[in-house]
Amino acid sequence: MPSTLSLNSTALLILEQVRPSPASAVKQRPAADQLVAAANGVPIGGAGKPSRAAQAKIVEAMFSANTVDANKLKIKLMERLGKEFGFSPGDFETSAAFGAAVRDAVGQLKMQEGGHQIVAAIEKKLGLDKLGLTLDALVNALIDPESEDGLKLETALRKQAAEEAKASGKDAARALLTLMTQRDEAGLYGL
Repeated sequence: MPSTLSLNSTALLILEQVRPSPASAVKQRPAADQLVAAANGVPIGGAGKPSRAAQAKIVEAMFSANTVDANKLKIKLMERLGKEFGFSPGDFETSAAFGAAVRDAVGQLKMQEGGHQIVAAIEKKLGLDKLGLTLDALVNALIDPESEDGLKLETALRKQAAEEAKASGKDAARALLTLMTQRDEAGLYGL
């Protein structure tokens, strides 16, 4: 029976022959391994300051307080709606209670002469025409977010948030693509 020392030496010799050189190891490393290494902060293929800058852009795009998302847009829309009718969403326990108060105010407004024109002007001022919603649909969405109008509002606000993120250059997908396609000084891709 061979000794343990000779088996270890033989195994080491075999592994050294199979192990690729450091430069080719980076080229052959699967993308999943590179992502895991980047997530753990391990530099790959000499990637340095540019990849760190791209990582910072991704973090900024995804977690910044300035990031536009549908919930923030909904809150801003509720605040603007409340100003139109003299309400503050913070004065109500729930958005449904706020929506019910606005619904009552809209109903009273519609009963006045020229009320429908005023409602149309409010819709335009709030940008509901760009979202493809009416004031009634917005109020229904606030009262019942799971309703059809609630889903329409959520979809419209998500679309608007994505458009605003692209327009402001805070598109996380674009930053991630930049990170994935960066090359180092040797021309190798790296994270």
